[in-house]
Amino acid sequence: NGLTITKAGIDRCGDSCGAPQAISDILLIGSAAAGGATANLMRSADAGLTWAATAADPHAIGCNLVSVRAFMVNNTTVRYLVLRATLAATALQIAYSDDAGATWVTVNLGATVAEAGVGDQSLMVLDEKDMWACTGGGRVYKSINGAVTWTEQPSALTASGAAALNAIHFVDENVGFAVGAAGLNIYTIDGGTNWAAATATGALALNSVQVISRYRVIAGGATGSLYQTWNGGVTWTAITGWVGAGAGAVKNIKFANELVGFMVVDTAASVGWLFRTIDGGANWLRITNPLVNTGLNAIVLTGFGLNSVFGAGNAVGALQYVLKASG
Repeated sequence: NGLTITKAGIDRCGDSCGAPQAISDILLIGSAAAGGATANLMRSADAGLTWAATAADPHAIGCNLVSVRAFMVNNTTVRYLVLRATLAATALQIAYSDDAGATWVTVNLGATVAEAGVGDQSLMVLDEKDMWACTGGGRVYKSINGAVTWTEQPSALTASGAAALNAIHFVDENVGFAVGAAGLNIYTIDGGTNWAAATATGALALNSVQVISRYRVIAGGATGSLYQTWNGGVTWTAITGWVGAGAGAVKNIKFANELVGFMVVDTAASVGWLFRTIDGGANWLRITNPLVNTGLNAIVLTGFGLNSVFGAGNAVGALQYVLKASG
C-alpha cells in the first residue's frame, strides 16, 4: 500500500547541464511494509509514468514509511526525508538521502521508545530551516538544519495531553496547527516555541489539516467529518453537503492557495474518492475516478497549475495504486 506521496524534482530550464525539468517530474511514494519485508520508497523520474524502488531502503525491516518529503539543500541537491511508523524498543527515526535514495542517514527524534509517525502529514517542511514532525505520542519535534538534528518542543506535549497527533501543517514559519485524536487540535504562532490547545472539533479523530491563515483552518477525519474555523480554533463549524459526508473517512487535504484545494475520502466500503474545491472548501466537487481502488491515503499537488494532482493508495491485487488527475 502507498501511504504517502510527494514531489522531489527541481524546476530547471534546459541548458548545457541537462534537459529541462519540472519539480513534479520526480515523485516519491512511501509504502507499507508487507510481512517481514522492508517497505520500499518508490521513485518516478518521468512524472509518474514508470516507478522503481530506490537503490537502498530508508528504514529497517518491518517499518511502514508513513510520511515522505523533499526539499533543496543547495541549488543542485534535493534531500529526501522519510519518517517511519513505530518500531518496538526503538526511538522514532527519520532517514534522509542526498543521492536519490542510494544511501541514507538515520536520525533519532527524541528518545521515547516505540514512538511513531502516524500518516502523510506527520511531517511538515517549509524549507531547510523550518520543518516539524508530530507523533502518535502527542509530541512535536523541529529541525532547523535540514533534518540533521531534531529538538522536541515540550509545550506541544502539554497542549496535546499526550494524545495522538496525526497531522501538522504550517502556513509560514510561525503559524501552525496539529490535529489528532478525539478532535484534538493545538496551535502555535511562534514556530512552535509555544503550543496551546484550541477548541476540540468533537469526539472524532482528525487525520488531516490545512492552515490557510492565522485564523482560517480546515481539518478532516473520521466518519466523513470536515471542519473549518475562521477564528484560529476558538470555534469550529462542520462543512456538510458534499457527496459522502458523514461516512467513511477524510484521509488527506491539500490546498494550492486560499481557494483551490483537493481532498481524498475513503468510503465505508474502502473506496477512495477525490474531491476539488474552488471556493476555499465551502463546496466540494467529486471527481470521477475511472479505475476501481481499495482506498486512497495521500495526495500531492504537482505544481502544473491548479488542476493537477497525484495520489497514493492501497494496492489493487499485486499492483501499487497511483492516481493522476488533471484538467
